[in-house]
Amino acid sequence: TALLSGGDGAVAARFGPATGSGSSSTLSSGARAAAQMPAVMVAGAIKLITAGGGVGRASEVTQLYRVLNHVVIHRLAVWRVTLDAQQLIEQVDELIDQQRVLFSRSNHDDEFLRCLCHHAYALLLHENAHLRQSAANLWKLLLITKSSSMDAILVGARPAGAAAESGAVGAGAAAGGGAPVLDLRVDGFDLLLEKGQLAFAQWLGRNRELVEQRLQGVLVPVWNEYQASLRRQRTVWDEELRVRCQRQLQARYRHERAVSTLRLSLEQRRVSTLAHVHEVTAERRRHRRRDENNRLQHASALWQRLRAFLQQPLAVWGGSYDDHLLRWRLDPTELPARMRSRTMPDHSFFERYPLLDSAESVGSGGGNRPCSLLSRQYQARLEHERHLQRHHVSSWATVVAAETVPLHDDDGAERAD
Repeated sequence: TALLSGGDGAVAARFGPATGSGSSSTLSSGARAAAQMPAVMVAGAIKLITAGGGVGRASEVTQLYRVLNHVVIHRLAVWRVTLDAQQLIEQVDELIDQQRVLFSRSNHDDEFLRCLCHHAYALLLHENAHLRQSAANLWKLLLITKSSSMDAILVGARPAGAAAESGAVGAGAAAGGGAPVLDLRVDGFDLLLEKGQLAFAQWLGRNRELVEQRLQGVLVPVWNEYQASLRRQRTVWDEELRVRCQRQLQARYRHERAVSTLRLSLEQRRVSTLAHVHEVTAERRRHRRRDENNRLQHASALWQRLRAFLQQPLAVWGGSYDDHLLRWRLDPTELPARMRSRTMPDHSFFERYPLLDSAESVGSGGGNRPCSLLSRQYQARLEHERHLQRHHVSSWATVVAAETVPLHDDDGAERAD
């Protein structure tokens, strides 16, 4: 199926045409895979295709045979370039063993037959005797199985300027007095079937020049065109491969670009989420500190009020009313007879009678402006108490901030208490 998908010449185009000059003696892995491909596998595929019996299967059989012919020609060309006589002998013997498949009636590819004859004639002139024997057997097989096709190759018009030797090569005239006909089969290649390889070798030695002229005129153009078609097919295949690789690269580039864009968007989302988490955490921390400060200020205010209440005269921490600066006023509470019999400390007394200037005195005639000689003492005591109060509040706030139990545990969870 892989061979059929490539069309004609796909195998040879992939493995490269094997020409005599400029080819490496080392085979690639693909060429070795093609050289080791058994023809019996193709024979099994042909049996499966022909078993259907449909008319539309004929084209598939022809195409499959054409691919098989390309593989056979390529194998022979490869081993001819490597000059490995033993491998050539094995290849020719394998062709003879698979004659029922290769040279069946379904295989009517004339190009394959002419290219095969081109290589088979070169093997007839090889210096290895075993290889010459195998090539002669291949020629016998071709003369028997493809008789009509071999007549078209071996029988034809005599080349211009080629004189026929008497008794050497079969010659005659075409019907109606036409051009002389050169027949290399009668008393020529038929000697392989009638008398054997020795008689054929003697005949070929006497008429080698004339045989080569005929075969070069018939087989070499076909072989050259076959190689040219393989090169064209290889060029087309390389172009298709280039386009396919370019498309794959473009698809890969688009995929990598999409992945990069996705990674960038995910990274941006992660950064934005992390920044939002940091911002929320910082905001919660600010709120927690603000709440703690508010609670601390509220506790400080409560403590100041409690302290003032406990330190007032006649309280738990307060003293008696033996202060000479203390002044009294009537309690606004009335008795049932609307009498005010109780008095209460007047803390705003000296605020109503402020401190006089140094230029003023008691007997200097201040008019109706009330004054008090004790205002100076009260003012000094008031400033002293305010100073002590400020110092005490700042020290108490520092101690409370240092000894305050944290509202959260180390892991950030709020304490139950």
